[in-house]
Amino acid sequence: MVQPPSPSPNSSHSEPTSPASRPPLIQRLVGLLRDLIAALVPVVIRGGQWVWTLTMRLLQGLYRGWMAILPKLRARLPEPWQTQLPNWLFTGLAVGLLVLLVGLTTILRSGPTASPTPVTAEPAQPAPELTPDPERIMALQDQLAQISNSYLEGLLLSVEADFRRSQLSVILSDRWYTLTPEQQDQLANGLLRRSKTLEFAKLELIDQDGHLLARNPVVGNNMIVFERVQPPAAA
Repeated sequence: MVQPPSPSPNSSHSEPTSPASRPPLIQRLVGLLRDLIAALVPVVIRGGQWVWTLTMRLLQGLYRGWMAILPKLRARLPEPWQTQLPNWLFTGLAVGLLVLLVGLTTILRSGPTASPTPVTAEPAQPAPELTPDPERIMALQDQLAQISNSYLEGLLLSVEADFRRSQLSVILSDRWYTLTPEQQDQLANGLLRRSKTLEFAKLELIDQDGHLLARNPVVGNNMIVFERVQPPAAA
């Protein structure tokens, strides 16, 4: 007899995967999820029952309280309405009146919404120039004159101080031009040191005709001298 051919072990047809061949991790996750759902369902049911019971008790308490005061309220109505107005209609009217009162109270408490008022920025006003104290100006002039008098008497004519800008202007006579360049430098630097002790950041030396003789340096410690020789008089 001819034997039927046995199936080859390398056959391309594969049997379907059985549930037992699933990975163990997936099986554990599915089991945990099933147990969690089974544990939560009774809790949710009990919670719903508790909420329902509490709600019903609250409604029953309100109903009993309303039925207790209903005869007293009905007694205040006009005599025809005391017998003709049914309980359900009286209760509806009372609830509507209560809702109306709550709504009006909320509206009155909130008040009308105020529209925002645009705020316009006012232009900045310049700081007013304060009138210097004459006594303070005289004190400054006396201290600076102590330095200028060591070179020539009457060399310093007046002093102008701008305290807001921390600037000091010293007006010198034409005797400035009679000093040697070395003396001019020494005088200017001496006035600069004294002005710093008086808390002035800027110093200008001006002659009596308004010419700028010298000013404080931006960098350094020595005054910058512009005029050493008197300019010729205008024709």
